Amino acid sequence: MIWPSGHRYVLLSLFLSLSLLNTHTHTHTKQSVWERVANWLEEGPPDNPPPRRRRNLDEAQDMGDLVDIRQAEFVQSLRPYTKYVSKLRELENRPLLSFVDVKDVKKGLVLESSSIEEKEVRDAYVGIFRAVLNQVFRDCDWCRELVVMESSSLTLLDATVPSSSLQTTPTQALKSQEGSRAVSYFGRSIVTGDFDGDGKIDTAIGAPGYGTAGRSQVGAATISYGNNETMLIEGYKIRSRFGHALTVLDFNLDGFDDLVVSAPFESWDDNETVVPYEQVTSFRYWGSTYVYFGSKVGLDVKNVFEIDTQDDFTMMGLTLESGDVNGDGKDDLILGTPSSSFKYNSSLEDAQSIDLGGVFVFVSTSSRIGGNTLNLRADCDVCMEGPQGYDEFGYSISTYEKYMLVGAPGHRTESSDFPTGAVYVYEQGKLLGVVEGDEELAEFGSQVSISSRTGTVAVSSPSSGSSYLSSHLRGGNVVTFALNDLISALENKTVVSMSSISTQSNLEAGEGGLRLSRFGTTVRWLKSDGSLAIAAPMWTKGAIPLLSKFREAGSVYIWSEDNLPSGSVKDIEKSCSNVIHGSFSHGRFGLSMASPNSGVLLIGSPLADSSDGNLEMAGVVDTYQL
Repeated sequence: MIWPSGHRYVLLSLFLSLSLLNTHTHTHTKQSVWERVANWLEEGPPDNPPPRRRRNLDEAQDMGDLVDIRQAEFVQSLRPYTKYVSKLRELENRPLLSFVDVKDVKKGLVLESSSIEEKEVRDAYVGIFRAVLNQVFRDCDWCRELVVMESSSLTLLDATVPSSSLQTTPTQALKSQEGSRAVSYFGRSIVTGDFDGDGKIDTAIGAPGYGTAGRSQVGAATISYGNNETMLIEGYKIRSRFGHALTVLDFNLDGFDDLVVSAPFESWDDNETVVPYEQVTSFRYWGSTYVYFGSKVGLDVKNVFEIDTQDDFTMMGLTLESGDVNGDGKDDLILGTPSSSFKYNSSLEDAQSIDLGGVFVFVSTSSRIGGNTLNLRADCDVCMEGPQGYDEFGYSISTYEKYMLVGAPGHRTESSDFPTGAVYVYEQGKLLGVVEGDEELAEFGSQVSISSRTGTVAVSSPSSGSSYLSSHLRGGNVVTFALNDLISALENKTVVSMSSISTQSNLEAGEGGLRLSRFGTTVRWLKSDGSLAIAAPMWTKGAIPLLSKFREAGSVYIWSEDNLPSGSVKDIEKSCSNVIHGSFSHGRFGLSMASPNSGVLLIGSPLADSSDGNLEMAGVVDTYQL
């Protein structure tokens, strides 16, 4: 695990006590930690965390299946290392990581790898350990069953670090809003519009983790009207995570903006029956999407328009967008299902349909009436499915005039063993071609955004980087290019590589705290003033991020459209017009953004604790005057 220190790099890690691990585990006591990791890579973790680590739902209220979610995230973070299973089994009980000097953070720790000749293998070991470590220090207690740290190392991580490693916020927020409950993830999504037609800006903020006792993670959306009135719309079904994604459009063409809210993890039909946590036996994850029509008195929360499905694991609405798909000048509703596994092509094997993804368009018309329900696949006006398994087609979506670009960060080229990512290009629903990423595990296409003013395209690869450490250790990059150049490149070809398209800017986050930042996780061309805003939600200030008490606070970088740098840029902070650093440890500042008017930017930190420290991961939304 390599970190910059001046112009030199130091090796950072933590002490891995294998002997303690073997005495602490409640099962597999004869297995080494590396063998256990290998088993997990092949088979996945146990179905549930150790029971003694579970929180009582009635006591924790809205904690819900948080531990289960983190477990799934952990498994995802280990996916790139499946090819090293045999190598891990060869390690047995061998310690790979040890302290040099716990008092001197510049020295850090050493990777005991003198006999491991393959650099790629050494980097994989470090990447695996980092994935485990990241979970341990986000209160994932069950991970201690896998990795047990010496008490001294835990003390070191909790100790006060030099003041130079603490976060600062150069641009002060004009206003801050906080979630009302623990683990509500308030600010996971933000949109603005005019729901009551009074000419004032209204704001909707999603809190997908919101819940109450016995109704975990029903989710909610908070509406703040321009006249200072507020209202809360709660989700309908437990663990549905209502509010995960939001978008705004005039869906029924009555002149009022309408609010669209997704609940991608809905699993049950019965709205009234509360299913106790201990009785939940399956998660179907169908998902639903709800449309609340605007009016002179605001959003109508009684006559709700709904789009549903009963295809298992569709997770409808993980992505929501609005844009003109049919060319009539009116924005249409676009739903992305990047994790869906259903298939229109019955010739595909089941294994080939995993994470195909899909994009579904519902055209805006005056016939959209509150209280109606449509089926996702049966009633969509334009229906598109990912062409191959693990594509995650629909992970990001953006439109411009008659074109629609769809990101598929899991896409694999014919010659690659790992995903390179891709962007699919459509013209009024017809596929023109595919742009493939050039770097494995870079997640090219995670974000796609097109400037409404100039048609300039920005595409992110948040796991890109020059280092072949874990993809989760890379800084990320964002490329910008003219849409016309992309269309020209596809005139005589159906598939082109990103390297064949002339780029305007190549923003590479490879320095300082940006090395771990996942720069490009959120990318937005701000309609208010044409600026390009890019978030690095895992940005951490300081030479040794893992020792900082303010890890993963996040940052947002802004460039005016007229002053985008040309060529390759590595010094991100010096090239941008403005930078705003988050001030909450693990807040993931920048996971959501919205710009209601020129010079104003709303930024979410959905994993931030409340300012008084009493509500864990309540979430915060800050408003900035740029």
